[in-house]
Parts: sequence; C-alpha cells; structure tokens
Amino acid sequence: IASALLDDEGLDALEPLRHPTHPLIAMTCHFGAPLALAAAFGRLGISAFAIRHSDARSVGEGSALAATMGDERQQAAALWRAVHWLRDTGVVAVAADGGDGHRTAPVLCLGRAVAFGRGAFAMARLSGAAVLPLVGLWTPTGRIRMHAGEAMTFPGGLPIEAFENASTRAFAAWYERLILSNPTQLRVGVLRRFLAAP
Repeated sequence: IASALLDDEGLDALEPLRHPTHPLIAMTCHFGAPLALAAAFGRLGISAFAIRHSDARSVGEGSALAATMGDERQQAAALWRAVHWLRDTGVVAVAADGGDGHRTAPVLCLGRAVAFGRGAFAMARLSGAAVLPLVGLWTPTGRIRMHAGEAMTFPGGLPIEAFENASTRAFAAWYERLILSNPTQLRVGVLRRFLAAP
C-alpha cells in the first residue's frame, strides 16, 4: 500500500542511494510514514542492508535484513554485517530512534535529553559512511513524500565518545527541525518518549 501512495516528486531525495560512490547510511526515525522507506527503495531498485527490530517483513531483491530483537549477540552480529556491507560501498537503512540495543549519551532535542540507538552512529564511525537523514512525510492529499536532509559526514580519527557526541547532536538537530516543521506527523509512541525524557 505504501508504494502506491508514494509521491513521485519526493523520490529524487533518494537519488544518492541508487548508485552510491561511497558508503551511505539512510538514517530514518519513527516519524510520518515509516514504512515508506522500504517502499521507496523497492520502487527505485535500491539495494540496502536493513536493520529492523523484527524480520517479519521481507526486503527487496539484492537487499538483506538483520533483526535486532533478541540478545546482544544478535545486535552485535547485525552491526558487524552492516559495517561490512558499508565497506563494500553499500547502503544501510536504520532507524536512529529504534528501541533495541545500547543508547547514546543523551543530547538535547526539543529541550529534552534524548538518547538514540548507539549502533546507527557506531556504523558511521566504523565504516566512514556518510549519514543521509531520510523520512517519509504525509502530504495533505494523503500521499507520501520522501524528505531528506543534507548528508552528514564526520571527521575520521575522533575518539569514540567525541564522534558519537558530534554525530548524535547533528542528527538530533535535524530531527528537531523536522518535528518543528511537521508537528502533526509526530507519532504517539515517539511523543511519549520525549515526554518521559528529562
């Protein structure tokens, strides 16, 4: 269904992912229409390594999937596979606000101290991949338009904590701008997380 609702106008946001010349992480969040990312990848024939909580939904041809629900070994295996996929100049899709795994140090987002999934940022550090923030937004006509931020790159050689802080803050700033400009697309579960944060 999500594929049929995709607005062609927003698909150009995914162009850097079609034939990447360097490793890219399509970093999304549970906002707007989360299932649109997989639908858009399928429509454009983008091969990606997807990291999800569950493997209940399949991925398209040429893509791979790792589920993170379960123990830390399963999460570590997903991270290892994703880093190797990225090193082969691939694309990895992951939700930075997913609930599995270890968390980053909290950063300010909408005035709250919010922690994100640490694995998404560890992938960028370990592979040198750029991060492309990406989300599907509902339009007033009931279509889904893909929206991408500017690709984020971070200097190599930073200590782990400094890299994690810089990358998490950059993503949180994009996420905050996204929420402030599209407040009606904030999902209830995400709102609860923000309200529970200090």
